[in-house]
Amino acid sequence: MYSSGTLRIHELTDEERAVYATLKPERLPEHVAIIMDGNGRWAGQRSLKRFLGHQQGAKSVQLVTETASRIGLPWLTLYAFSLENNLRRPRAEVSFLMRLLKSYLETNLQRMMDNNVRIRYIGRITSLPPTCRRRWPGQPTPRRATPAPRSPWPSTTAAVRRWWTPSAASLPR
Repeated sequence: MYSSGTLRIHELTDEERAVYATLKPERLPEHVAIIMDGNGRWAGQRSLKRFLGHQQGAKSVQLVTETASRIGLPWLTLYAFSLENNLRRPRAEVSFLMRLLKSYLETNLQRMMDNNVRIRYIGRITSLPPTCRRRWPGQPTPRRATPAPRSPWPSTTAAVRRWWTPSAASLPR
């Protein structure tokens, strides 16, 4: 399924390697999508402030993207923030989330490049602060937006998309 040059199984932790050993690599999906939800609840269950839950969520993003990189997953989409979510949250929390995104992008840029992470925002990106919308190294040139078909699903304000481009064989069809 994936070019053997993209696999970095030797970089998995012992725990990750044990889980990977139970999988059939030829049956792994080419695209995994994750809705990032529950960080505030996670913190609340531990009597922590919500912002600590969001910081822990950012650490989880790092773990997930690096593990996806090591096993050669071509596409990983993270639905990170929805318009509906934005409207329900206190302004201070939304502001914190945008600062967290900006900080994450700035401090993890080299790690993202080392793991062939490319970011493409989808959805209503105009709601994001300009500092989060700017182009990062390796980010594709934006394409002209085309109207999306109507969907029963909530529109996503920002989704971080990660994909692999180490070889033509691993490019999405």
